Amino acid sequence: MTFWSKVQQYRTAITIILAASGIGAMVLYATCDTSCSSLKGDIFGIDLKFIGPGYMIAIIILTLTSQIEYVRILLSAGIGVEVYLFAFQVREDIFCQYCLAFAAAVILMFAVQYKLPSQEGGVLKRLLYAFGSCEIPLLGIKNLPLVILVILGYLAIDLTFNGGVIPLYGT
Repeated sequence: MTFWSKVQQYRTAITIILAASGIGAMVLYATCDTSCSSLKGDIFGIDLKFIGPGYMIAIIILTLTSQIEYVRILLSAGIGVEVYLFAFQVREDIFCQYCLAFAAAVILMFAVQYKLPSQEGGVLKRLLYAFGSCEIPLLGIKNLPLVILVILGYLAIDLTFNGGVIPLYGT
């Protein structure tokens, strides 16, 4: 049995463990008193240290109820959000190990839930579907490229994120 088939066999447990580790990272971030504690951010006034655990709880619930298409949707959008938040840390030149651990959990969960896309079609189609695809049964959508959700996640955080650096002497 290959490594990848083992991962696929235990994908539910691995996803839940990684989501729990993301919650743990946010709990540690909330108690952090190092330089990264000066990084602050919110969406519509709700601090990211509350949104992150809520996001991971949603992933756990969807995973436990076998709603894997919705897990993949959340993880794809989460990749876009994490790209934006990583770029924010680069721009501010302050890196939070807990935020990076949370991002790593999102990326690893995406990898665990990844389904190989079809190799049919030309180069453009294969690039469009490189992240895979999903169905959104409630909307009657089949075969939606996940890269679209990555971009939507990035745009959503770009439009709603309010963040900055508060100097340590100001806390």
